[in-house]
Amino acid sequence: MSLTSSLKDPSSAISRFLAEQLPFPNHVLSNYRKRLTRFPAPVEPRPEPGQRPEWRMLGHTIDHRLRVSLGAPTGQPIKDGVLRAELDDNGWPSIEVISTVQAAGAVMLEELRQYEGPNGQPLALSSETEGRLIRLCHIASSFEAIFRHVGWIRGNSLGFCEPAPASTTSSVPSLGT
Repeated sequence: MSLTSSLKDPSSAISRFLAEQLPFPNHVLSNYRKRLTRFPAPVEPRPEPGQRPEWRMLGHTIDHRLRVSLGAPTGQPIKDGVLRAELDDNGWPSIEVISTVQAAGAVMLEELRQYEGPNGQPLALSSETEGRLIRLCHIASSFEAIFRHVGWIRGNSLGFCEPAPASTTSSVPSLGT
C-alpha cells in the first residue's frame, strides 16, 4: 500500500499515529508556508510536450535522497536493478544501451557507497555535491523500477540513453553531469 493510500485511510496506522501526535496539522502547515516564503520557488519538472511529469519517479528520488541522509543509500533493490537491466522489453532498449546503462549503474553504485555509514549524511550538502547526489538518486530510482518490474518497461528514462561508442568499451560512461 502506498503512503498516499495510507494517509487517505483514517484507520491506517500512519493516519492514527499522525492524528495522535499531530492533532492540529493546519497550524503546522500555516507556519511552514510562512517560513517557506523566504526560499526560492521549487523547480517544476518540464516533461516532453504531450507527456506528464513522472511524479512517482520524483517521489522515489526524494526517498533515495532521504536514505542517503540516513546512511543507507543503495539497498539490494537498486543493486539487483543494475543486474536485471539485462532483461529487455521485447527488444527495447537495444543491447548497446543496456550495456551502457549497466556500466553507468556500476559507477552509480560505487559513487553511492561513499554515502554509506551508520551516522548518515547531512540533509544539505554543497550545491555541486547536492546536485550530483540528486542525479544519482534519480538514476537509482530508475534502477529500482527495473528491479520492481523484473526488467525493462518501455518509458524508463534510462532506456533513452545514448549507447557508449564502440571504441570506448573499456571506459565507463558519464552519469549526466
